[in-house]
Amino acid sequence: MDSMNGTDPYGSSGTSSSSKAMQKISQRYRYFLDKTTPHTAGRWLALLGLLVIYGVRVYLLKGFYIVTYALGIFNLNLLLGFLTPQVDPELEGPTLPSKKEDEFRPFVRRLPEFKFWYSSFKALLLGFVVTFFPVFDVPVFWPILLMYWLVLLFVTMKRQIKHMIKYRYIPFSIGKKSYSKGDKKTCLIVVIERIKVDRWGRKSRNKMMKLAIVLFLAVIGVSLASSDDGPITAKTIQKVGANAYVYNPLLLGTNGTQKSEGGSRQQRMLGQWPALAGQGVSQTVFTLEPCAMRPAHVHPRATGLLYLISGAKFMVGYVTEDGAPVNNEISTGASALFPIGLVHYQQNLDCFDATYIISYNHEDPGTQMTYASLQQLPASAMAATLGVNTTGYETLLSASPKGVFIKSSDPDCVARCQLAPAKSGATVSAASVSG
Repeated sequence: MDSMNGTDPYGSSGTSSSSKAMQKISQRYRYFLDKTTPHTAGRWLALLGLLVIYGVRVYLLKGFYIVTYALGIFNLNLLLGFLTPQVDPELEGPTLPSKKEDEFRPFVRRLPEFKFWYSSFKALLLGFVVTFFPVFDVPVFWPILLMYWLVLLFVTMKRQIKHMIKYRYIPFSIGKKSYSKGDKKTCLIVVIERIKVDRWGRKSRNKMMKLAIVLFLAVIGVSLASSDDGPITAKTIQKVGANAYVYNPLLLGTNGTQKSEGGSRQQRMLGQWPALAGQGVSQTVFTLEPCAMRPAHVHPRATGLLYLISGAKFMVGYVTEDGAPVNNEISTGASALFPIGLVHYQQNLDCFDATYIISYNHEDPGTQMTYASLQQLPASAMAATLGVNTTGYETLLSASPKGVFIKSSDPDCVARCQLAPAKSGATVSAASVSG
């Protein structure tokens, strides 16, 4: 009965109405789009204005570099189609006129100017809309993307210019060229050259596109893998919390201090403070007892900058790579530099505790104690190096310090400060060593 009354029980009339409405909107859109076709300058000025707006937004947001890179690749592909003839001489053979009576054939592009503008405008508008969605803001090192894009631009344009020179065309119509009788030989050479299909060019282009895709995916992977080590943003704070960027040793059960004979240290490195990851900085607070020292050691990954908080007679020094000693006595408020990879030490020659802090330009500078490392070498090699016999080296080895600090390291300081002398096993006479 419904069908007899002209009503579709399955709602086909509603579907038909909606499709007609969409068709009408599409027609109106196409109508206004077609009206912009003759206004070439106005269209490209509008595209330039949208490009400026997009660039300002990306600059203010300081992000969405992946989106910008994708837009650059897409527009580079459009430019290549705009400069390429619709009929490729490599595949279709010669198409240039060879004599004066031939019909004039203007340059026909593979991608017309209007489609070039329209595709670029839509892509740029889509990119602008995407910048309102933070999920597309993948953190990357943008200079690498810029370098990749410039390399692709150079390689693509170089290949295109070679193609133009080889097949004697320019991507613009400037009128028909007349050929005289004297040019017949030249025209014949041009025709023969253009019949030779250069397949290497197509293979090279395919290889470059594959390389670009691999590089693009590599940048994405590296960026995602190292995103936690990048700049600290609101997203980072929301993820780990503001307290992650404050290190308070008082909240630790042992006050975060490692004590041993001769002094103590309180480290603030990657192992103790994960928020330092990727920041390239760390520090350690030291306390040296009277006449104690921090023995010779090396930081293989960082330069150290010492600041003496308290101390009146404090020795610092290191040995240069060519063996020159650099020793200085400093006091409260002074600083000292320990270059990366050089053997250095600190020694308190005062009768009171000395407190100092060392900052490093690496979140995990590493520490290699010199005497502990030497002990890992063969005894015969070390004995020969030190100029002693094997027995003397064993005696020296048994007396070597085992901790992070050396207590009562200087006999004159011990006597002046009236401290208990070092244990008998800690001092080795020259006669016992030379044995």
